[in-house]
Amino acid sequence: MNDLYYDELLLDICRKRMKEIYGNDIPEEAKTRLDEELETVRVKKLAPLLIAFSNAVKKTDPNKRTLSSLYGWSSYITYLLGLNIFDPLDRDLMNGHICNVEYAKSELSGWYAIAFYTALDMIGKIAANIETEECVEKVCRSYMGVSAENDQVIYDVITNGCIAEYDDSFEIIFKRDKRIEFIDFLAKLTGTDPLLLPYCDKSVIDFILDSADNSHIKRGIYLFEDEEALGDIIKTVKPTDFYQLSKAVGLYRSFETWCEDVKNEFSEKTADLDNAITTRNDAFDYFKAELGDSEKAYLASTKARRGQSLVDTEFEKYADNKEIRRIKYLPPRPRTLYDARFICTLAYYKMNYPEEFDFAYSKYMAK
Repeated sequence: MNDLYYDELLLDICRKRMKEIYGNDIPEEAKTRLDEELETVRVKKLAPLLIAFSNAVKKTDPNKRTLSSLYGWSSYITYLLGLNIFDPLDRDLMNGHICNVEYAKSELSGWYAIAFYTALDMIGKIAANIETEECVEKVCRSYMGVSAENDQVIYDVITNGCIAEYDDSFEIIFKRDKRIEFIDFLAKLTGTDPLLLPYCDKSVIDFILDSADNSHIKRGIYLFEDEEALGDIIKTVKPTDFYQLSKAVGLYRSFETWCEDVKNEFSEKTADLDNAITTRNDAFDYFKAELGDSEKAYLASTKARRGQSLVDTEFEKYADNKEIRRIKYLPPRPRTLYDARFICTLAYYKMNYPEEFDFAYSKYMAK
């Protein structure tokens, strides 16, 4: 079967899923977004891999509890395939914004096809299930890509369409994460599915902001590389809802932007979360409003994110913008939403199942 067959099959799968979500009244925005992403998939010949990977994930873990996407978050296609949790077109979740198609297409065009945080025991099962897909010729582990530090495992997936050219194989990256195992264990202990938790609930935000019990805060709520730093940011900027919490996570993920000057701006209320540039998407939205052109906005925001000089370019007048100037790396907006959801999920378990939480924490997370 040729590439056209899998392109059409992927389109059919996505359209059926859209009908399940929207019924017969599918928004034009969704149709347009799908078409734009599918064009990138067609050019990159990614359809066989996306279909095989989606099928493998569903066979391996139908509840999708232990699987959490790391890359491909901005992609509407990966959402329709069940490979990420958040709908990148969900304006309610993202306070009126959506995830930019420019970033979705760049993610689909990456040197890897997709990457996942997952429990260690799921990795081999997914790879084995991919192997059974008729569009896949071979799945092999790239030993050069294994990192002892974070248990990163890379698999090369060779689809039938590129068997003659091994260099055109796709890579799937798995990163084992004990936090995922921690949440999965909590789900089994409590009988409460983390996908169904009300992470946008105000009581959860209040708990995170230390409105409840201070003794809980440093014992497993954040669980990031530097809990103290993230805690300092959250307590300073005081997010009032889930989306603002995700913006605060953006400040943590782009920690070069969090200095005493920035902290003072928030403390003195000369800066606010709603307008702060804390993600790649925020930078894009800023330049889109300024330049009125998506292509130029993507170029300018990418330059700023990578720390490249805007001087002597058509964007030179923005070079002295202090918020743009101090950006070295920004996470994508969907990644901050995932991180915020993770924080809220742990806070909910801690609030409502403290004994189970402490037991699971001592088993998985305690140093």
